[in-house]
Amino acid sequence: MASSVTVGFWSLSAARFCVGVSFGIGQPAWNTLGAEVTPADYRIMMSAISQGFFILGELYSATLLMVDDPQMKDLHWRWLLRMGAIPSAIFGIACLLFMHQSPSYLAVSGQYEKAKEVLQSMRNDNGHPADMSVDFALVTRKSQLKRMAKRLRAARRLTVLSKNDLLKQVRVVFGPNLWPSTLIVMYSCFVLNFLYYGCLYALPQVLASSAEPGSNAALELLTGALAEIPGQVLGILCGSYLTRKLNMKVYLGLTSLSLVSFAFSLIHPGGAAKVFQLAGIYGIKCFVAIGFVVVYQYSIEIYPTEARTTGTAINMGSGRVAGIISPLIFEGVVSVTGGFSVFFYLLIGCATLNFLLIPLLKYETFGMALMDDVDDEDEEEAGKAEKAKEEEDEVAPLLDSKTTRYRARTVFFAEPLMPRF
Repeated sequence: MASSVTVGFWSLSAARFCVGVSFGIGQPAWNTLGAEVTPADYRIMMSAISQGFFILGELYSATLLMVDDPQMKDLHWRWLLRMGAIPSAIFGIACLLFMHQSPSYLAVSGQYEKAKEVLQSMRNDNGHPADMSVDFALVTRKSQLKRMAKRLRAARRLTVLSKNDLLKQVRVVFGPNLWPSTLIVMYSCFVLNFLYYGCLYALPQVLASSAEPGSNAALELLTGALAEIPGQVLGILCGSYLTRKLNMKVYLGLTSLSLVSFAFSLIHPGGAAKVFQLAGIYGIKCFVAIGFVVVYQYSIEIYPTEARTTGTAINMGSGRVAGIISPLIFEGVVSVTGGFSVFFYLLIGCATLNFLLIPLLKYETFGMALMDDVDDEDEEEAGKAEKAKEEEDEVAPLLDSKTTRYRARTVFFAEPLMPRF
């Protein structure tokens, strides 16, 4: 809303900067929360549903464009911004009223009673009987007792994230076992958003420049957005039956073919060019939707609970950078080359490189439960032997105790939160 009342470049830039900050805060938090409250077999479904609301936003925007100016050549941007803010206000109020904190996060941070309260609410919302237990799983292994000691210390700390906590999470994300995968996932998120937002910016201009009198460019954008719906369905099917890495290869391969089809229509206009153009547009919209389902899901699943939001934010930040610079790259390429086709060749090159990097990902997370924290072996490998020794000394009294029944990790939806890759 503030953007719609700006009076110059700097005030508009400041308002849009605040919008970007809001995205940066909200998207990683929601993606992480959605994954942590969903069973492993249904996480792809949850991701697809989340992305489906993005498609609804596109359809809503395209409808506003059709109402304002079907040819998209004389748009009233202030009115469009105000109308576009309405869904955000509605969902924001709904979140304040109904959204709970992640029980995984509460359990890891030592807030066991709050975690149980959330689980009880989830149990009631899902129609389960009141006598269904929401107690945490019992542990007996020494490695799990070490992890319990961490959570006991976390319970003594303030829940506000400190500088040291943030640095620790960054060290986990870029630790010796995760940094190669983190860099590849960062690039994958960059490419995914470069493909999507680059085409989202480029296609209206290409269509408007080639539109015949009386044509409806906004309608073509609307039908293009509708093409993302079967992409969501394909994303669910592929995510349910294909491994994560194979799924990413499928999306990148099919999207590259669609880009080739669209670029061919620009180089060879006339004749069957319209067929190649439409096949390219609908293919790009459809297959990139698969990427949004699987890439973001994978970017969540490879991190432990203690660093999951941080890792997700870093990866999504890489994608946000692509969304910011893609219009600038498009305008620069068009200015230098005088045409549109080179920009789409650039997209093809980025997608091809991403395809070649996928096999280098260390972990396959298909069907795996979410990690609770970093394995003890990983910590020692990361040069934290002294810290591991300190934790071992701290849990020594627990190990010497006659009872070995301690609550240390949670099981939500009857699945463990600590997979072994």
